[in-house]
Amino acid sequence: METVARWFRVALPMNGWQLESDAKAGDGTVSLYAQKGSKPLWITLKPNVGAPGTSYTMIGAVVDSTKTDSAR
Repeated sequence: METVARWFRVALPMNGWQLESDAKAGDGTVSLYAQKGSKPLWITLKPNVGAPGTSYTMIGAVVDSTKTDSAR
């Protein structure tokens, strides 16, 4: 799994992303947070259970700073 995390640590900056956070939990889960301009990206890497490999989740969002939400 460390190989996959290392790949993201290199690939993100090479593609214009600023790595803002890189944390490893006790169970081996690696959480990365990166930004590219106003675009956020969260990546979670977990070791597979019962088989070799790594599972990952990527969550991104497009932030529209011109839109306002209001409760009425």
